[in-house]
Amino acid sequence: MKRRSQYLIWGIFICFIISSSCKQQINVVNVNKIPNEEINRQGLYYALPKTALTIDVTIKKTENNVGIYYQYAEKLLGIKDYVKKNNTYWEIVSFDINEFIVPDENHYYYVELPRKRDEKTENNTIAELNENGMIVSLNSKSNILGEIKEADLQNKQINKDLDNSLLIPINSNLTEKVDTIIRTEIIDSIPVQNIILSRSIVEKSLEDKAKETTEFIFKLQDKKFNLIWGEQEVNYEKNTLEFMFKELERKQNEYISLFKGNTSTQYYKYKFVYIPKVGDDANNPILLRFSQSEGLVNSSKDGKAILLNMQKISDNRKLSGFISEISKHNEEGKKGYYYRIPELFKVWTEYGENVKFEKVITIPQLGVTNFLPAYKYNVNFNPKTGAIKSIGK
Repeated sequence: MKRRSQYLIWGIFICFIISSSCKQQINVVNVNKIPNEEINRQGLYYALPKTALTIDVTIKKTENNVGIYYQYAEKLLGIKDYVKKNNTYWEIVSFDINEFIVPDENHYYYVELPRKRDEKTENNTIAELNENGMIVSLNSKSNILGEIKEADLQNKQINKDLDNSLLIPINSNLTEKVDTIIRTEIIDSIPVQNIILSRSIVEKSLEDKAKETTEFIFKLQDKKFNLIWGEQEVNYEKNTLEFMFKELERKQNEYISLFKGNTSTQYYKYKFVYIPKVGDDANNPILLRFSQSEGLVNSSKDGKAILLNMQKISDNRKLSGFISEISKHNEEGKKGYYYRIPELFKVWTEYGENVKFEKVITIPQLGVTNFLPAYKYNVNFNPKTGAIKSIGK
């Protein structure tokens, strides 16, 4: 009985050795390190992902325009809070950062396929890539987690809201000037005065036109009071009265704006792309520059920098050192499928003393890249990070 158990143990051990030796070996190489003589060999190519950031900024532009009669606003209408000079003011309304995935051009890999096909695995999926060539699974079936599309990078104006337009009243720019000329003549020792009226057309002064506009504003005010007190001869319906009152008020505001000035507001939305790189957590890269007088600018003289701040939440430096030591003892030289151990970062932006945005983002390209043993495993990857979701033989 004891001898039978020994035979059974030895049999299991021999089967394990045979199955391990029959496990198909592979070799995975970074495309930048493929020898020239092997470039023409057929194989499978895949990429590991990296995170790109889209910066969405909404900016408000406020323009203050003086009215054509602004110097008479206080004198004729008693308005003190009128626009005294033209100016433009920009401000950041909203700031947001989102991430999307792109292939990492420094981490494309070549998988050397075996020349002899394994009949047992002939019907299995060798590899599953998404539409951008990034790895999803190897020797296993998996579902791609949605489509990854690049963001629209066009700048566009999203809204335009004018308080009121600067309308000029339709009045004649000319007025009649009457000069009285008195001539004294002596006829038969009797002085006689001849009165001559000289009429001419001259251009109205700016103050005269301002006074006419003021009179029209007061007439509109009187008409509004007449509607309120019901002094009109016709008995209008309620809806008609409301419409007439609103039209009179709108027209009155248009003429008042000739004295008070005009304010217009426009909103602009911009989208930028930035790809984090090694060292950004220490250097705080500049995303863009903003000026309250010019908006978004390129020159460092005109604008204040908006910085991207990054702080590691998880630190993989010890893991990276451990993996480097193991790689030194890779006697065969062959490497299996490459994968990533991503890094987690707290990301926020600063403009002056104000923090505009704060978020936690996974950035795989700033993490650790490692490889499996050089065997044909069944591997499912996370297509957003390149990390291993599941692995089996």
